[in-house]
This record gives sequence, structure tokens and C-alpha cells, in this order.
Amino acid sequence: GGLRGLASALLHRLRSWQLDGVDVWQDMGTYQHLLDARCEQSREFLRQRLAERLGSLLHRRREQLSKFLQALRSRSDGKQQKLFEQIDFPLLLAAFPVWLCKLSDLANVLPLQAGLFDVVILDEATQCDIASCLPLLQRGKRVVVVGDPKQLRHISFLPHSRQEAIADECQLTIEQQNQFSFRTRSILDAVSDSMRDPHSVVLLNEHFRSLPSIVQFSNETFYAGALSIMRQRPSNHGLRSVTLRPVAGKRLDKGHNPIEGEALLEELARRIAAQDGPQTSRTHAAGPPWLAAGQVEPPSIGILAPLREQADYLTEGLDRYFSWEQLQRHDLLVGTAHTFQGEERDLMLLSLTADDDSHAATFRFLSDPHVLNVSVTRARHEQLIFLSFDPQRLGPQSLLQRYLASVERPWRPTRPAQRPVDTFRSQLIAALAGKPLRFWKDYAVAGVSLDLIIEAQERMLGVDLVGYPGTLSQSLLLERYRILRRAGLEVFPLSYRLWKRCPTTCVERIGQFFEMEI
Repeated sequence: GGLRGLASALLHRLRSWQLDGVDVWQDMGTYQHLLDARCEQSREFLRQRLAERLGSLLHRRREQLSKFLQALRSRSDGKQQKLFEQIDFPLLLAAFPVWLCKLSDLANVLPLQAGLFDVVILDEATQCDIASCLPLLQRGKRVVVVGDPKQLRHISFLPHSRQEAIADECQLTIEQQNQFSFRTRSILDAVSDSMRDPHSVVLLNEHFRSLPSIVQFSNETFYAGALSIMRQRPSNHGLRSVTLRPVAGKRLDKGHNPIEGEALLEELARRIAAQDGPQTSRTHAAGPPWLAAGQVEPPSIGILAPLREQADYLTEGLDRYFSWEQLQRHDLLVGTAHTFQGEERDLMLLSLTADDDSHAATFRFLSDPHVLNVSVTRARHEQLIFLSFDPQRLGPQSLLQRYLASVERPWRPTRPAQRPVDTFRSQLIAALAGKPLRFWKDYAVAGVSLDLIIEAQERMLGVDLVGYPGTLSQSLLLERYRILRRAGLEVFPLSYRLWKRCPTTCVERIGQFFEMEI
């Protein structure tokens, strides 16, 4: 009994000594630094490896590159195919392992060779018809299909009667016709329906593009709140990044709304003039807050009109308002929702075009879930919506009316259930009282609830309180730390043991993060 008790006491003292010697805050900083170092070293390794392979190819098999260039320049499919047959593509792929190509250009760049690539990745698969993707699938041993079923499908000009005739010629069953319909089915639909292993499906739910108020409606309406908004911050509370601009416009018989279009172009011209003016003449009010906060590059700009006639009218009007240099400087793009799928801009201006007398079919098109979802989620920082009709006339059943009504409400995050008072957190906040700091309790960033967020001087620090008995005792998983780091928020664990042993050191470290004396 005595030996067992002595051993237990020694083990307890050893564990206490080990815990006292552990600096979790510092260790987490080291861990995050090593993650960054691993990424950088991986990039450097790949750069060196590719340089070596390319150098070897140029030194020993330069003729292979020459033949490939000849094949690319060939105007004849037959001649190109003969040159492709003379090329050692595995050797070429060793020097150039990653190829980026549009489906329409695939045949002009690579031979139709089975399993040419270990993996092929098909992005924006919702917009790709099944037939056009078959040559890509043939060239890969494995395939990754990436797309959003809540966004737009491809546009098909194949008549329904012609599709039925082809199906009859191929003796397809009704089930096969529905499964492989060229007109209505994307490659994403076909692949999704064929999946048998649920582990083969990965939800990409981290949304980096938009501020919360821009993507909130789509997240709640189309994705059941499953998106993790990576730009969610306490500073976004009450922020209205989407603004309605009612206009007394009228849609003409040709399909466009010139009054609404001119109002949009005039607003954009004022903004560009303010933003592109001399640096000394810019004021805080000259541009939106997100620009005044320190954006160095000129903001990119997009103009989206769901109706083609209005998009064409706005495109033609650019020359009257902007120089070629201004269009280039702001990467200005004009188009319909189909034009913008896969695109994003800092500032988006939408022209809904319809007026109070427009046909119900026009509003049904504007309320189409796929059209609306793409149209209202292209902006990073700010979105202006020009409209010439009263949204209330649409009725609460209209998806468009519900969206426009949501714009009028400032964004507020979903608050977690009220937790009991945590002594550890209260002690930490009390120790920091009197300093120019702001505190948020149980605030979620990127879908991860944090015990405490501290803000000062436009910087934020997340604190993971660990060890005090109660609701906040558990630490976050390392996976959560990595998620928050991708979201741009630094988070450090603070153990109750360290706090009780040396609270002054803990407070000083928080001050060091904010570069202030506490």
C-alpha cells in the first residue's frame, strides 16, 4: 500500500510538473507557424521539381516540345492527330503535370487517350451538359466533379422533338431518356445520381466570397444554413451591404428599361470618378467603407441584368460613360446571370428591368431559384439593386419579393442559446477592463462558436478557454483551429491552470498581440 501510494504521489507530481511546463498558447502559435511553413516548403519543392523536369526535357527531348507546338498550330485535324501520335505524352506530362483547359478546347490540345491523367477535375459542372464532358472523362483515370446544384444549368438549343427522335433511334428506355437528357440534365446531375458511396461526396461549405449580409438570404433559403460564412465578424453587425435603388423606369417593347439603365450607369460613373480621382482629393465619404478601409487595388465591378435585352443595353452604354482604361482598371463585366456564374466582383450592380406592368412570366423568371441565387451572390463587398416595380405587388409567395424584403433588414448573426455565467471568462474580461478593447461572448465565426473574441485597432483575437469546470471547459479540435485560420482569425487557447498560475503573463500576451500595454 505504501509503495502504491508513493507511486501515485510521484505520478501526480510528475503530471503537475509536465502541465506547469506546457505553454499551450506558445505551442499553438508554433503549430500554426509550422502549418504555414509546410505549405511554403511544399510550394518550393514543387517549383524545384518542375524546374528540374522541364530542364531535363529541354536538354534531352526538345523535339517533343517542338512537335507539340506544331500540333497546336496545325489547321488540320488529321495532321494534328498524326503529330499527337509521335509525342511521348507521359514525358510531356512529367514536365507539365497540371493542365488548365476549357471543354471546347480539349480536342485541340490533348489526344483522346484513355487514362492520360491520373485525375481530371471538372469545375462548374452544373453548367456542363453530359455529352460535352465525355471526352474529358475518357482522358482521366479518376474524376472530381465540382458544382452547385442550386445554380444554373447549361442552356440547350436542341429541340425537344429532336432529342426524342435521337432517343428513339438509340432505343433508349424512358428511364434512360430521363437520366441522360441533354436538355435538362447536367453532368453533376448524372454523377450525383450514380453515386453509391456517401463518402465519395464532399460538401464544400466554406464561403469566402461575400460579406454575411450579401449571402445570408441564399444561405438560409437555398442551403438550409449549411454554409460557413468565413467573413463573419462582430464588426459586420448591422452592416447593410445590399441597397435597393427604386427607379421610375419603364420596360419598353424591345425588352429593355432605359431609365433604369441610365440611373445605374450614372451611379457607377459617380463612384468611379470618386474612386479614380487624385488620392489627395479622396474623402472617407467618396467611396464605400470597405474601400476607405484601405483597399489598394481598384475595386472590380460587375453589372448584372437577368434579362438579356437589358444586359445588351447596358453594354452598349458603357462607351458613353467610361474610358477603355477605366473599364480595364475595374475589370468591369456586364452580362446576365449565366455570364456571371463562376464570377465575382467587389461591387455588383443589378438591374431587374421589369416594371409594374410587366407580364407575370417575367417575374416568374426573375424568381427562378437558380437565376436568383446566382444573381444575388456575385458581390464580395457591396451590391446595389436597381428596380422599377413595387416589390409588394408580387406577394409573399414570390421568392424575389422575399429576397427584396430581406434586403431591408440589417444582418444579425444567429445567437447561441444563453449559457450560464462562466467565472473564468468573467475574470479575464475584468482583468482587461479599462482598456480600449471590445468583447464578444459565444460568437460564431465560420460556423465555429468561440468562447471570447477580443477586438482592438481593427484586429481580432479569438480565445479558447480551457480547463475551468463548466460549459467552456472543452478545447476546440485542431480541425476547428485550422478552419478559423483559413477564415483569417487568430485563435489561442488559454488554460485555466496557466491563468491561475500567472494571470499577469496572460494579460501581457493579449496586449502584445494588439501591440498595446495592458
